[in-house]
Amino acid sequence: MHSDLTLHEVLKQNDAFQNKAVLKNSLGDSFLFEHNLLYQNIRMEFLKLDYTFTTEDFCFYVTMPFLSLPEILKQKKVPYFDNVTPLRQVEYMHPKKFKCEELIKPKSNYTLHESSHCIADHYLKKVKIKNSFLSIEQNSALEMIMAESFANTVESICNVWNKTNESRLFFEMNSYIIHYKKISQALSETISLIGLKNTFSLVYISYLYSNCLRNEISASEFSKITRAYFDSTNAELIIQNKCCGKIFNHAFELSMDFRLQTTGFYCQMFGLKTNLFKLVDIDFPYLFSKSDTVQQFLRCCDHLIES
Repeated sequence: MHSDLTLHEVLKQNDAFQNKAVLKNSLGDSFLFEHNLLYQNIRMEFLKLDYTFTTEDFCFYVTMPFLSLPEILKQKKVPYFDNVTPLRQVEYMHPKKFKCEELIKPKSNYTLHESSHCIADHYLKKVKIKNSFLSIEQNSALEMIMAESFANTVESICNVWNKTNESRLFFEMNSYIIHYKKISQALSETISLIGLKNTFSLVYISYLYSNCLRNEISASEFSKITRAYFDSTNAELIIQNKCCGKIFNHAFELSMDFRLQTTGFYCQMFGLKTNLFKLVDIDFPYLFSKSDTVQQFLRCCDHLIES
């Protein structure tokens, strides 16, 4: 854990905020619930949809987390680890001795990511993904990519609220996607420019591209897709301001191994036989102009990014 905070201080912060919706034995969960609007909204929506958390590893989550998602969705349960009790033991044995940076990092929890998958699965059932210009298997792949991109986007946007050492430390213990100074600044500038909802959409589209295994996007393609999705005023703002391009391109920094494990593995797990790169060869500007599949889905998410 990269922080000069002491373990005593971290545990004190972890215990300061209690709510029946939080996981008291998941490090930082209560703090993030209290201080991070989107994190809190995702949690409340997750619970509203009758999903629950468990410390039972019912789906091989410890050994093969990428294999777990179908069973998580089926059983409506998300597993997590008690990563607080071991730290309490260290603090009990050596009171106020250790700084976080001196400790071996405990196992992280990714309840934010998994909860977002559960919510996306619920929303996607309301959206008809039957685009005639895509094959049956491409439509199936698109649905998987839309769900994964939603989880990625939630994690990315949640970084907006990481303003203190504590919030950054706790978020690192609860998310795959961490922003550092330049990207955080670009994200804040983009929100100031086009608003939070449009920024969420922009980041979401960037992860659609990323999860379709693209390594980059050209300036002309960026302009084309922006104009296809956004109204003319916001499209021009996005195209003309470097902060928007920077935050869009950040999605391509997601590990290709991670993307192959998610997109590629799930496509094969669900029996899709088409070559992976053909499956994900989707013309998004054309999709946005001929179908409102993505727009419908994101409209379902609007209330999650409102205070």
